[in-house]
Amino acid sequence: MNNSLGFVKRLLYQLKQDYGSMIHIYKTISSDIDLKTGKTVVNRTVHKVRKAIVLPSILARKFSYDLSFIAANKNFTYGGFYDVNTRLVILDRIDLPKNYALAIEDYVIIGTKRYDVKQFEVLEHDQGYLLTVKETVGMKAHQILTYKVVSNLPVVQQAQGVI
Repeated sequence: MNNSLGFVKRLLYQLKQDYGSMIHIYKTISSDIDLKTGKTVVNRTVHKVRKAIVLPSILARKFSYDLSFIAANKNFTYGGFYDVNTRLVILDRIDLPKNYALAIEDYVIIGTKRYDVKQFEVLEHDQGYLLTVKETVGMKAHQILTYKVVSNLPVVQQAQGVI
């Protein structure tokens, strides 16, 4: 058991060196509706993972039929092609906080694109997660941005004004 545990740790470390990139994992804490305005107030937390193993994307074109084709088998139906972008992401348990519980409702930001978690598996010996994420085209990213603003203004001990 110790040999396999050490092997998984070494493998995760090597994959992080080769395919590691920064991602942000968003978890919805609560969602409340203001009854006066009708606005939804959503509380989220974000966790930055500096070296997540992000594997190349799989782009597939799919076609969906209109419900009338399935229900009535009519000659003229509506439908459309759409592209689905799916990726695999491997997270190391060391990069996540203690007692972190991943959920299907979470989403991931890779670069500037939002990916919804479609499926996740726990790795052997609870060493991490294997996520299957799907890009949501046209969906707002709801990204939490943190900026540090630095200003270098000169301080002058002189006042000007009209009396």
